[in-house]
Amino acid sequence: MSTLIRSFVRPLAGLLLAVLLAASHSPAGATRQGGPPTLPATPPTVGHGASNALLADQPALIFAEDHGPDASFRIWGRDAAVRIGPEGVEIERVVRRPAPPTRVARGFAGRSDGLWLRRLSPEFGDWTMAEPPAIRTTERVQLRLVGARPALVEGLEPRSTSLNFFHGPPEAWRTGLPSFGGVRMREPWPGIDIVWRADSGSVQAQIVAAPGASLDRVAFELEGAATHVDAEGVLHAGGTEGPLLRLDAAHVPASRPWQVRLDSPSVDAVRTVDDVASIYTGVWGLPDLDRGLGIAVDAEGAAYLTGEAWIDGDREAYVLKVDPSGGDVEFLTFIGGDGGDASFDIVVDAEGNSYFCGATSSTESSFPVVGGPQRTFQGVADVLVASLDATGETLRYAGYLGGARGDFCEGIQVDAHGQVYLTGVVASDDFPAKVGPDLSHNGMTDAFLTMLPAEMTSDSWQDNVVYSGFIGGTGHDVYVYTPADRPEELWATAGHVTVDAAGAAYVSGGTNSDESSFPTGEGFADLPGADRSFGGLWDAWAVKVLPGGAGLAYATYFGGAGEDLGFGMEVDDEGAAYFSGGGDSTAESLGPVVGPGLSYQGGDLDTFAVKVVPDGSQFAYAGYLGSTGTEFATGMSLDAQGRLILVGFVSEGEGFPVKGGPDDTYNSPPGDIGDAFVCRLVADPASAEPIDNVDFCGYIGGAAFDQAFWADVGPDGAVYVVGDTESGPDTFPNGQGMAGHQAPVSEFGGRSDAFVVKLDSPGAAPPTLTPAPTPTTEPTPIATEVATVGATVYLPRALR
Repeated sequence: MSTLIRSFVRPLAGLLLAVLLAASHSPAGATRQGGPPTLPATPPTVGHGASNALLADQPALIFAEDHGPDASFRIWGRDAAVRIGPEGVEIERVVRRPAPPTRVARGFAGRSDGLWLRRLSPEFGDWTMAEPPAIRTTERVQLRLVGARPALVEGLEPRSTSLNFFHGPPEAWRTGLPSFGGVRMREPWPGIDIVWRADSGSVQAQIVAAPGASLDRVAFELEGAATHVDAEGVLHAGGTEGPLLRLDAAHVPASRPWQVRLDSPSVDAVRTVDDVASIYTGVWGLPDLDRGLGIAVDAEGAAYLTGEAWIDGDREAYVLKVDPSGGDVEFLTFIGGDGGDASFDIVVDAEGNSYFCGATSSTESSFPVVGGPQRTFQGVADVLVASLDATGETLRYAGYLGGARGDFCEGIQVDAHGQVYLTGVVASDDFPAKVGPDLSHNGMTDAFLTMLPAEMTSDSWQDNVVYSGFIGGTGHDVYVYTPADRPEELWATAGHVTVDAAGAAYVSGGTNSDESSFPTGEGFADLPGADRSFGGLWDAWAVKVLPGGAGLAYATYFGGAGEDLGFGMEVDDEGAAYFSGGGDSTAESLGPVVGPGLSYQGGDLDTFAVKVVPDGSQFAYAGYLGSTGTEFATGMSLDAQGRLILVGFVSEGEGFPVKGGPDDTYNSPPGDIGDAFVCRLVADPASAEPIDNVDFCGYIGGAAFDQAFWADVGPDGAVYVVGDTESGPDTFPNGQGMAGHQAPVSEFGGRSDAFVVKLDSPGAAPPTLTPAPTPTTEPTPIATEVATVGATVYLPRALR
């Protein structure tokens, strides 16, 4: 490869897709003149200037059979998608720049799993789904085969990942699509093939000629945005964020359209010729904003991720399953229609069936409706609820839940009978209401709770719902925010749901409704609660809903004079409920109880954690986990020992109780960005020293913005964390990059990628997949030795 091409490759910043042509001898069994060429048994090893040493031991990257109308294959990568079709190659990049301000709502908006909405009228709740504020442009480059006939494009080197696309009516679904390590374009010119392979962090292509075939037929024509030749004679194509394609100066023609031709005599052996053209891009993923918002772990230790991704200009929900070893992706399934579709939470049952929920603006003409509580689209945004079987190839059901305005789901749970519980945001007065917990929509926005049966076979939603109702007062009972400079937009987010063995459901959230109307429009009356007084601007809340949904067992606030919001929700075997969140109320107005910390540390926000006794009458503990910066917990889980795991976002600040990892060093530079965090509390966080109230607590992140959204605990006690990252593989997940970490997919894709991290529990067997753990650094010395949390499995790019 030429010195010029080597010089522009930046290791760890992106990967190389090279049209590679290098000389070799004919392997045994080469075909005679006129027959198809025989592929070399081992492809040449080239492009080392672009190889990523961190990926040397990673599984091969994959090509996906396109789900479009023609026979083609795709591979997605860093800011770009590459399509290989019968007539050539197309590279497309989405350039996405956040619209100022990029971080709003004092750290909440844009950093949680809520939804950006756009008002359709001045009336509240009449909205449609919107993209996170950004400026998006698309750039495209095409490399056409000149003088060629349409090639037969076929996959090579099958991989184990199953790809599934549920979009539109059943006849349009594409399921069980195979994935490949290579693609072959068969004889676009007589006796000549083009073979594309993806392996070890790069994508390489060969021209392979049969004996007697003439290479002087081989020619490529280039068309693309912002195509120009620089002062050194290098051709650049693709524009504002750097070229999508570069051509060596020796091969740049003098006229347009730009055309590259091989001037070479006929050959009598399989032959390649080097440095004709080089195209670079990353691989595996989608070239835009992708988010990891929910995670569930099955009994075998396989992780199921869900979120939203932009694919070919459409916003789609996805589910991705990682095998228990963390070494491969078993399936990747997309679901959506012609509108916007997103998934916010996921659970999995004992058989490996996954259940997920979110939001959709796709009508039944394009959304893959099959079963579900409602079969027709109701309003400008509806709840999306769906279930897949364990293979990811069968859509068990998918449908709507909503009214005439904007409604969406952020929390889902399933019980041992396959019955599903949903919670989220409801603005529709005509949202399906049956039994309770409250049948009246009471304010601007309410939270909702709906229980669905295991099977939904009726065309009537009343028969497909066990119970459904509202939680809220006369104000907002989910957090909403409107940026001052974009009054036409709204950001909304809700809490989560869990269920106990008796069928009682527990729901969390945030409200600005006071005690005269919260939680059912009539105030508390005789309803028990640990805190029945509204504290300030916004209060976190938690309720227990009676089995059968006919009312509440208790309700409580947790808040002070500032803004305090609840996100997570868990319950233990004794019936004690746990919820978490973040806020800025000081200790004088919040009233922390026992711990994990009793002092507000400052900054914009502190994380809090709360445990409610089974009858709801008091807090077993309630307190801060914070620093002088900004942090809040958007997700949580509970292990078998009653230890609460908190995950979320943290900005650099003094006093964060770092202890035992997974990384004790804050990785982002100072400013309006931060790291994800994961902390596990002790079962009884009653010490006066916050550092003694955590088993482990540390950072996950790189040099850019990182945010964790949810967590789950595996059958072996390992902790799984899902979130978003804008950090590249040279710094994520611990400031040191991906070296030594097991990962089925590990290339940074678009502007934001999903990630999942699996952590060993302290006291477990020593990790075998990671280098020696980094020594811990603690703000306060402690008397006993701290077990370090080993990070054993990373999948830092869930769609990459």
